[in-house]
Amino acid sequence: MLVTLRLHVILLLVALQFSTPAGADTIFDNGASSQDDGWEMTEWFEADDFVVQERTQLSGFKFWNYARTGYFTGVVTWQIYSNSSVNSPAQLLASGTSSGLTHSPTGFALFNFLFEAVTTFQIAPVTLDPGIYWLALHNGPPEHVTRGMFWAPTPKKAGSGAASHSREALSTGPWYNNDYPGMVSELAFQVFGVVVPRVAAAGFVNGVPVVRFASKVGKQYRLEYKNNLTDAWRSVPGREVISGTGAEIQADDPQADARTARRRFYRVVVL
Repeated sequence: MLVTLRLHVILLLVALQFSTPAGADTIFDNGASSQDDGWEMTEWFEADDFVVQERTQLSGFKFWNYARTGYFTGVVTWQIYSNSSVNSPAQLLASGTSSGLTHSPTGFALFNFLFEAVTTFQIAPVTLDPGIYWLALHNGPPEHVTRGMFWAPTPKKAGSGAASHSREALSTGPWYNNDYPGMVSELAFQVFGVVVPRVAAAGFVNGVPVVRFASKVGKQYRLEYKNNLTDAWRSVPGREVISGTGAEIQADDPQADARTARRRFYRVVVL
């Protein structure tokens, strides 16, 4: 956001940058495993939709799955798609392979040979605006197509109401609707991340530059600045840790040179 101010021509660029916090929030919860038939995710990519209510930086996912002993590769390929007009995966927005992955057995076995586990992994941060999106997952790299691992279903149905979809791992063709009689098409997963603080305004108050932004209870923020785009970001002294209140916060820059700088750039960082 660019603002021209009286007395001094100071350029305020309010940028929102984030580290991936260890204590990310649950952004979306599609429910836990119903311990019923699952959807094959090694020969196939399986996808289900999720909803983002506010502008959010995603940091990871959790999903419930079944696998034969030795069939889990230890790697998950993930993809995020936009939603089409007919509620199916549309444009690929982001993709990658899992990091920081944990694969924890639950002790349940389907048909006595498909062992259930909860798999959690981190992703490189992806920022999404409010809307409906699709998460697609595959066991291993896309070229790994040996059957034997399944994404567990859930009865919760927390997304848009659309059934999950499947596509062969090596295909660029259409996605197939998983709405089959006698099968639960919703998939068990959760989405983690941090809501991006919404900047309400930037300007001067009594000659002092201020940035106002929405905050969350339990979150901490830092106000940073630089005078040129090529400079490194620096913390505004005294504004290194700002505790969220659940309401709008007005953070000022008390430095003397902030009043006279030709231009200054600011950003709010979630700690």
